[in-house]
Amino acid sequence: MKRGLIFALIGVFVLAIAVVLITALSGKNASKTDNTLTIWSPFDEGDVYKQISEQFLLDNPTVKLSFKYVQAADAKDYEAKVVDAIASGTGPDIWLIRTDWLSKHQTKLIPSTKYISLSKTKNTEAEAAQEYFGTSVANQNIRSGALYGFPLAIDSLALYINTKVVNDAINALTESSGAEAEKLNTAPATWDEMSIWSRLLTKKDARGNISVAGMALGTTGNTYAPVDSYLSLLTQYGGALFTNDEKGIALHLIKIVDGKSQTPGLQALTTFSSFARAGDPNYSWNASMGDPVNAFVNNRLAVMLGYSTLSQDILKAKKDFNSGKIAPLPQVSDPASTNKRVDSASYWTHVVSKYSNKPSTAWAYLQALGGTGSERYSQLTGKPSLVQTQDATAKLSMGDLGETELFAKQVVFAPTVFKSDWQSSDEIVQDMLNQALINSQSLQAAVDSAAERLKGLL
Repeated sequence: MKRGLIFALIGVFVLAIAVVLITALSGKNASKTDNTLTIWSPFDEGDVYKQISEQFLLDNPTVKLSFKYVQAADAKDYEAKVVDAIASGTGPDIWLIRTDWLSKHQTKLIPSTKYISLSKTKNTEAEAAQEYFGTSVANQNIRSGALYGFPLAIDSLALYINTKVVNDAINALTESSGAEAEKLNTAPATWDEMSIWSRLLTKKDARGNISVAGMALGTTGNTYAPVDSYLSLLTQYGGALFTNDEKGIALHLIKIVDGKSQTPGLQALTTFSSFARAGDPNYSWNASMGDPVNAFVNNRLAVMLGYSTLSQDILKAKKDFNSGKIAPLPQVSDPASTNKRVDSASYWTHVVSKYSNKPSTAWAYLQALGGTGSERYSQLTGKPSLVQTQDATAKLSMGDLGETELFAKQVVFAPTVFKSDWQSSDEIVQDMLNQALINSQSLQAAVDSAAERLKGLL
């Protein structure tokens, strides 16, 4: 009896172990067969990804695609939601980040190393990426010599010009000063020319209030992309927020540029703020002017800076608006004489989460999209295409609202901007821009204060 009981207990024990092993193995096999690739984005583009992924899914029938649109109040909110999900183990395989977020999130990402090969002839991953994307785009997506970001579209800052406001000013000036009127016949190529344009286009009433603004720049609340606009000036003057080795602060430093001593941080702040500092000859914009898009479509604003997406905002504000043109970003020095451009790029790029259990599939998917998928993505979304950068050596010219070629070509001339923490860096720069509008505040003091705060980020 006892012997039988012992055998029975042994049998139950063995059976229990077998059940546990079978359950574990079946779970393991299930995880292996779960080949769903998850993509999270701040843009509601699920249908777009469905279309551009068709060929990849046909070629890889065991792979499924799950796209999630992360609704968020702004970029900070989107970033926080994704990072929280990653921390809790429920994050995506692939998510979109802005190129200036790479340094902040590098430790959470896995590069393309060992997963894909973009070139059969280049020795290093960086060289292969530069051959594939072009030098500038590749560098904007590389960290520590490895490719972390894979963009499907790109973008840059350019000038938006209200031709009605400009033509009205030309007609009015022709009667009194033909020479002045001629200065408005060609889009400004330099910031000095932009200043002349702004002064000629700005109109004030009897009380000195601005009725028509020449240029929307200098404020933070109602200037389009104020931090990016300042940083574009900073790089054009030869400066940067941080040193090249990313270990020091460069904003306040004196630099030798073309054999001359320069203070890029101060010079950029002087130019940027001049359009919003009352009493400055460039003064043409202030916080009371309201939303720049509304001012633009209602012919109360002549020029503003913006990315390609600004075209959509303008046409959304006024569907039949037909007085808009797009011109290249003004330069500190005339490219016609220096044969050199420094533009400003900012766009969203795909990254693979370090915590994805399908990094090989994720990177293979992105590489597959880099072909016809990238071009199709731009066609469906209206965003500047990587293909358009291939003819960037051609002369940059003006375009109409909705056209994207200029924005794409300018990316080729845009340096990589390093921010140790994009949120904190942007907040510090924005505070500096606000300080510049306080009459009692020295511009140099504002730069020095910002540089001191940036040290805390390192």
